[in-house]
Amino acid sequence: MAVKDEFEYKLGFKSQHKFAVMLPAELALRQLRALCEILGIETGVEYEIKITDTYFDSSNGDLEKQGISTFRRRIENEGERKLVTFKADNKAVAEQNAVRRKEYEFECDDKYFIDLLNSPQTLVSHVKSHMGVDLTPVEVAEQLSIFNRRRVLPLSTRKFHYKFCYDRFYFRVKSTGKFSEHHLEIEIEREGDADSPDEQIEQLLATIERVLPGFEKHTKKKFNQGKKWAKSGSDKVRHIYSIGMDIVEFTQRSADIQKQMIQRLNKVCKEAFSKYLGSSSTDLTYLPRGDGMIVLLSSGPDKIIPILKHIQREIRVAGEEDSELQFSFRSAVHAGPVFDFTDVNENLSVAGDGINLCARLLERGESWHVLASESAAKTLGMRGGQRKLVHDVGEYSFKHGIKHRVFNVYDEEGFGFETPPLDA
Repeated sequence: MAVKDEFEYKLGFKSQHKFAVMLPAELALRQLRALCEILGIETGVEYEIKITDTYFDSSNGDLEKQGISTFRRRIENEGERKLVTFKADNKAVAEQNAVRRKEYEFECDDKYFIDLLNSPQTLVSHVKSHMGVDLTPVEVAEQLSIFNRRRVLPLSTRKFHYKFCYDRFYFRVKSTGKFSEHHLEIEIEREGDADSPDEQIEQLLATIERVLPGFEKHTKKKFNQGKKWAKSGSDKVRHIYSIGMDIVEFTQRSADIQKQMIQRLNKVCKEAFSKYLGSSSTDLTYLPRGDGMIVLLSSGPDKIIPILKHIQREIRVAGEEDSELQFSFRSAVHAGPVFDFTDVNENLSVAGDGINLCARLLERGESWHVLASESAAKTLGMRGGQRKLVHDVGEYSFKHGIKHRVFNVYDEEGFGFETPPLDA
């Protein structure tokens, strides 16, 4: 037995809606449940599945050029299902005026699938008999895999059933063996092939776009996103400004005081960046570091010194009001390259020399120091009145004996710390 179950869809009405999302799953699902309750949409019991989609084509993409995508899908839940799916876009479907997308999917064992791949004519016959599309036979092989951990929340309106899917996925290119970072996406997909509008779901979609932060509607297919990533060289590097801060003599305080100091520094920092860059700024990334943080800034370097002045002032004032929580911190600023990656907990993170030197500069500082690398100092020193605050203190040796020129940022009004930084 090869083919077990067959499914065929002709979709004339848009039945799938996608959003790029920047929220963790728990928060996104909680917000959706609240909206559904307001709109009278029933929600079911949430569950999780793992989906692996492996796309097959020629090295030149001949199937895609003919409007067909072919992939092997493995779905893991309590058991495992293995399917083969053919998708035809509207340029390939003869009834294109009536059909947006056509799919043919069937469950089969590994032997049958291998035989299908090894026989281009059999593959062509499948597509012709079930999709109504004439294909030119081509030799196909594995090109791209998408590994997706999907959380599913069933939805029911008065007319139809849907699946709300929170997808956390990454790509692998067969030819290079490279893996991408994780991506987040939300899909709301209608079950079955009913071909009529649904007022409740349209209200939900409109409300998500208008009300919920962190949701951005898009129409990109995962496969196309994966191809774009593969063609881009896989490892995009971007230039940022990194601002490091950590608490001085942190380990000499008791655990409960350490916790309060971290929370105070975090609160003051978030308020300062929000004040100078805007509360909804997408230019910021916060990286926790035990007794402090590194903040990545993609624009607005002229705001760095005012922000650090604000934070130092607020921490000093708070310490005067509460002597038990009085503490000082040190800062470092660098400009350099970073890249995104997925950490061991499958969370999206950032690494690179743009962060590394900032962290090493920080280790040379004492209370209230603001140390800058040469690349950061050039930018800070270009800002008119800020030029006189940036002082060259010479070359210092860092990890592996590499020398970097260091700058001390301070003024005569108590900002920063005039004493040169610590040597190795």
